[in-house]
Amino acid sequence: NKFKEIADSLNCSQAQLAMAWCIANPDISTAITGATRPEQLVETVKAIEVVPKLTKEILQNIDTIFGSEPVGKRNMRDFSHRREEEEMFSIIDCESFISY
Repeated sequence: NKFKEIADSLNCSQAQLAMAWCIANPDISTAITGATRPEQLVETVKAIEVVPKLTKEILQNIDTIFGSEPVGKRNMRDFSHRREEEEMFSIIDCESFISY
């Protein structure tokens, strides 16, 4: 499996590589772990050591493997250019909360 090959080349687990990819990806605003045991959490937190190893080429390879290249480039951590969308979503969110 190509993803495992990338993880092996970076001397990390696949779980660490997946979390590092999430952290490094500007199109992902939040990375949530699914750890159920303390040792899983410890392993996942070590992903922060993998992030600096992720070159643009490696990130593109991962996107290719999973077909996760976003449509239209957006940085989900930078909402300054999305004022109209934010206002629209705020209205929708408020209406959905009120209906409950």
